[in-house]
Amino acid sequence: MIESIAALSSLNSSTDIQALSTQPYQQANGASFSDLVASEVSVINDQINSAELGLREFAAGKTDNLHQVMLGLNKARLSFELMVEVRNKTLEGYQQIMRMQI
Repeated sequence: MIESIAALSSLNSSTDIQALSTQPYQQANGASFSDLVASEVSVINDQINSAELGLREFAAGKTDNLHQVMLGLNKARLSFELMVEVRNKTLEGYQQIMRMQI
C-alpha cells in the first residue's frame, strides 16, 4: 500500500500527466485504435459475406450441410451484435465525456 502511494507521489507535476494524456493510443505493435476498429469491421464484414455465400449455396443445392450454414449465420450474427454493442458503449462514453463540465 505504501509503495503504491510512493509511486503516485512520483507524479510530481501536472505536466507529466498532461504529456501522458496527449499521446495517441497505440498498441504494442504500433496500430492505432482506428486501425484496430477498421480491421475488426473488415473481419466481421467478411464473416457476413461468407455466411451469405453459404446460404446461397445451400439454397441453390450446391451444399447439403445445413449445420455448417447455420453455424456460419449465427457466428456472423453474434459478431455483428457484438460490434453494435461496442459501438453503443463507445458512443455512450463519448457522450458522457461531452457532458462533463470543465
